[in-house]
Amino acid sequence: MFCRGYFCNKRPALTVIACIGLLALAAVGQGSPEPGLVDSFSPSLNCDELLARTDALSVEMRSVPGSRIAVVIGAPSVEVRPVGRTRRFVSSTLQLRGLEISDFSIYFVRTEGLKVSYWIVPPGASEPVGEESLIVEPPPDLSRPFIFGVEDEINICPTFVPKAFAKLLSENDGSRGHIVVREGSDKLIDKFHFAESFIQELVNKQGIPRNRLRLFFAKGSGFTTAEFWFVPAKRR
Repeated sequence: MFCRGYFCNKRPALTVIACIGLLALAAVGQGSPEPGLVDSFSPSLNCDELLARTDALSVEMRSVPGSRIAVVIGAPSVEVRPVGRTRRFVSSTLQLRGLEISDFSIYFVRTEGLKVSYWIVPPGASEPVGEESLIVEPPPDLSRPFIFGVEDEINICPTFVPKAFAKLLSENDGSRGHIVVREGSDKLIDKFHFAESFIQELVNKQGIPRNRLRLFFAKGSGFTTAEFWFVPAKRR
């Protein structure tokens, strides 16, 4: 991934977050392993700051061999919008950084305010909260089309994971991927080039046959975005 403008200017911030995580883990000492709190913040952050914190978390996890990530989202109710938004964003970002689903767990705990905490769980340590708090995402309804993920022209709030989308298509014979590009207000954005970058990723890197992908254009507003739809096989 190339260096986007935000990250080129935010390296010091990432370094500070990573150092805090290392100090938290070092405080565990030589006794029984315990999870280390590396970051805590409000889920109302804008996408670029949340992305920076999650990037730092993935780097921190790799510095502790055999460790896992635990994300704890606190809110008055699991139905509060920031809970779902944060869960989707964090899960997508960690996968885009090369982590597998098995490398991290996301939990919900009931709190008065909104709060997110990032933990590193070293080998042999317990999770920071009980298993009953684990957010278990229900499997998608594969009998009807649905939006798998969304990407925008500046890649600030991505929820699209090409590898996971390709896996879903590969596991469901006859299914198709529909890419709907909604043209935004910036007419300098080449919508065809924007769409082609995703097609090349899915075909050349993820092995999806080109004839299983269809491209559509529609009017939009704000940023140019791409929606990635899973479309099941036609019923016979």
